[in-house]
Amino acid sequence: QLDFWNWLSSYYLCNLGEIYRLAFPSSLKLESETYVRLLSERTIDWQNLDANETYLLQALEVRQMLNLQEIEAFIPKKEIIKTINALIDERYISVDEKITEKYKAKEIAYLKINDEALVSENLAIILLKLDKAKKQKDLFLNILSKQIDNPDNPIRKSLVFDEGNFVNQQLKSLIEKGWVTEYYLEKHRIDSYEGEIEEIEELTENQKKSISEINQAFEENKNVLLHGVTSSGKTHIYLEKMEDCINSGQNVLLLLPKIALTKQITIRLEKKYGKKLGFYHNKLTDFERVEVWRKIKKNELQILIGTRNSLFLPYENLGLIIVDEEHDSAYRQRDQHFFFNAK
Repeated sequence: QLDFWNWLSSYYLCNLGEIYRLAFPSSLKLESETYVRLLSERTIDWQNLDANETYLLQALEVRQMLNLQEIEAFIPKKEIIKTINALIDERYISVDEKITEKYKAKEIAYLKINDEALVSENLAIILLKLDKAKKQKDLFLNILSKQIDNPDNPIRKSLVFDEGNFVNQQLKSLIEKGWVTEYYLEKHRIDSYEGEIEEIEELTENQKKSISEINQAFEENKNVLLHGVTSSGKTHIYLEKMEDCINSGQNVLLLLPKIALTKQITIRLEKKYGKKLGFYHNKLTDFERVEVWRKIKKNELQILIGTRNSLFLPYENLGLIIVDEEHDSAYRQRDQHFFFNAK
């Protein structure tokens, strides 16, 4: 990937930093945040402090460490730097930098009855103890019934709460008694296709001829322009070449000029490749783009459909790039530097 960046830098006369900013979702980039920390070795002379300095030190006695955004809640923005510098000079506080990543994985809460509570003797005692707490008992029985009916399926907390109109306090009581556990599982923000997988239709004679000519051109390391009117079967040829590429252990990138065009081809590809298929475009949130980026890095996606910035994803073994509607001007980036043509 770095070789690709170096080539881009040379060809488009831009620096690597500009390519880096474009290639990575912003939530993947590490950021530093300034924190103010209270030093414990000095006794504070409260009488010689002004109001802002007093507020900050009092807050730090409670929290020990505050970032600038938190300090803005009780000190005017224009006074923050002055206040911090004054306290640094008096050696009451120090300033630290903390490296943070903005991306936060999406987690879903699940519930389960603990193993000890499932023992027959213990279960009878628990139910007896819950007779005086009807809502807790209803919650416990709701979780229990789901766990018995589908022992391999995690029980989603939100589903249980919606069914019985339960509240967190009831759950907290069951957890504190050691009968129920609440745990979290990471969930991708983009749902994958879960339907049936279909096979590719048989090629027509004209399509077979086109495939043969494409294969010959690829053997000679040539690019191929596939020209055909609407509904002439170009997508079927895409699918055939994708299949060849995937069977050889490589990945495929299908570039589209606009995300609006994906609906026309998505359904067909999803029915063929299911969870092996991913999408990358500017309609995704930044966190969603991070998840696609990581899936590509881990080689979990074999086919990616995306717009021009999809070129910068960290493919492990990219074997085929298909540029649909290659004449479209949307492949040219003009709205921000660096300027490039995805074709």
